[in-house]
Amino acid sequence: MKKFICLLVAVLIFSMVSPSMIGSAQVVKVESQPQRTKMVESFESEYFSDTPDDIGVHEVAGYKKTNVVTDSLQDDNGIETNLLMAEDYYDLDGHFVKSLVSIQYAKNDINTGNSEVTIRNKELSNQSTILNKTSKSTFVELSDESKILIEKHLTELTKDKDSFSFEVHNFKGMTKEDIKTMKTLINEANEARNSKQYSAYKNVNYNTTWSNDELNVGTLATIERAGAYDNYYTHDTNSGAYTAQVLSYSSPHRYGTRSGNTVTTSKAATQMVDFKKHIMKYETTLEINMLSNKYTEVTDWCFAIASTIVFLAGYGTGPVGWVGSMIFAVNALSLLRTWTSFNYGSTERVELSKVAQEHLKNAQQVFNYGDWGTGFSVVVGF
Repeated sequence: MKKFICLLVAVLIFSMVSPSMIGSAQVVKVESQPQRTKMVESFESEYFSDTPDDIGVHEVAGYKKTNVVTDSLQDDNGIETNLLMAEDYYDLDGHFVKSLVSIQYAKNDINTGNSEVTIRNKELSNQSTILNKTSKSTFVELSDESKILIEKHLTELTKDKDSFSFEVHNFKGMTKEDIKTMKTLINEANEARNSKQYSAYKNVNYNTTWSNDELNVGTLATIERAGAYDNYYTHDTNSGAYTAQVLSYSSPHRYGTRSGNTVTTSKAATQMVDFKKHIMKYETTLEINMLSNKYTEVTDWCFAIASTIVFLAGYGTGPVGWVGSMIFAVNALSLLRTWTSFNYGSTERVELSKVAQEHLKNAQQVFNYGDWGTGFSVVVGF
């Protein structure tokens, strides 16, 4: 648990100084005047099974409906956030499972390096959310009247704090000196991305996604392909030729890639079914639900994930750490707000970030631990 928390704080601090993490909305900067924002949301998202299968894949277990109010303040000392949240869980058949009500607080002090998260939880046996939106209405703005109703509802649900469980987590975060040490790496990484040139930790150029050279132009109608940010597959369903590629666990911007034939190798055919499923869900979450074509913050987030191992040496490893660090919604919200903007940084996008990364992690598990009947190579990518 401490490893995940430290990783989250490290990403939080790195995002404060990353020059690429700038959207169209006003960005929260460490050197700025104190900035405060309150956000009221209602949304729906997937959740995953706590129990992995034999190769470590956590399948989607159902969906949950969420009401949440967040109040954040950022200044030169760091950022603190208060959160009230209700979540109703449903299984894949739409049957109600449970409801969880939370009171959360997070504070990250970059002067002392001290970080604190407090969590109060209470499980209910009946639904606790109101004014639910569906996933088809992602990011539709609530009316002022609806926001008032949701905030009053959550305030009422959480007024009896003594009936909630209580946890306090104190841990070492990062200081301003740590930020200075990391800033050089961050600047170089973004320059390398923008110029598509070499960098100190790359020995070849970026690999391109869906190279035309690997496709038989005469049979494009039989080609299936999906993916985003160099996590992708191409599959000629006529000939069986395929390429599967996904971010590695070992090094920043390194991607494992496999090529083969599902017609002649039955083991690969079995693995491609699962790999394609997870990559398609990863793409859908990023491009449709997180609106990656509209917001540059999504590209910056994906690049940060691909860079995590370099930026956070000593704190954890890559995307797996991101998924684990999302355990505290209040701290994860602080992370997204500091590396994007207060307008883009919502609890809904935090949830979708978690969902996207879980789908990517599942694809990694299939790629690395599934029996493909072939080996793989490593390339440099996004």
